[in-house]
Amino acid sequence: MSLVIRPADQVTDELVAVFARLIPQLSSSSPGPSADELAAIIAAPDQVLLIAELDGAVVGSLTLAWYRMPT
Repeated sequence: MSLVIRPADQVTDELVAVFARLIPQLSSSSPGPSADELAAIIAAPDQVLLIAELDGAVVGSLTLAWYRMPT
């Protein structure tokens, strides 16, 4: 088994389908993001969408965002 963590760099039909499968595991009332929403996340300069692939299949994701705080 090979686990790879990498930034998502483009939106594909497969990526949209993966999020449609993963998001309900976190919230039963939230739909997966649309292709346009994923594209906005990927294009944002203050965040990165990481995906975890196990033997080539996406099994998880992480959105890392940063912002300035006064502390």
